[in-house]
Amino acid sequence: MTTEIELAAGVGRGVSVELQHEIEQFYYHEAEMLDEARFREWLDLVSDDIEYTVGTRPTVDVFSPDSVPPSLAFEDNKESLTWRVKRSETGMAWAEEPPSRTRYLITNVRITPAADEYLVRSNFMLYRNRLETMVHFLVGSRQDTLRRTAEGELKIARRAVTLDQNVILSNNLSMFF
Repeated sequence: MTTEIELAAGVGRGVSVELQHEIEQFYYHEAEMLDEARFREWLDLVSDDIEYTVGTRPTVDVFSPDSVPPSLAFEDNKESLTWRVKRSETGMAWAEEPPSRTRYLITNVRITPAADEYLVRSNFMLYRNRLETMVHFLVGSRQDTLRRTAEGELKIARRAVTLDQNVILSNNLSMFF
């Protein structure tokens, strides 16, 4: 039996409890992979044509003609993500030697079905600890497009990450979001 969630303003419209659960579990599984540095497995969750961006939020009025566009820290595709993963495995990626300890928290998962895809917005908080005293919190939102494969698996076809921090205080951004 499918149960529909009825929410205001079309959010969640057409989203069953089972679909909401499936997508949330997909994100929890992904977060576990990233926390455990299982980046090769994480790559299996992204589609071959992924568009992956990570940027910051502008501090000025985004509707002003004088506004500064958000800056992008990453604009990757599958090939460049794979390259970043391979580099992390070489022992020569000094930003991760020794590796960071991370904890990804995913929340506020909002799903909008669109044709054969799902547009999913979520919020995240990433806790990162490295060496003895290096601690960083990165907080933001993600806008994903999830697509089903012929086998019924979900794949990330597009991910746009917006960090809430305008100035990144972390020494580097060697992690995936």
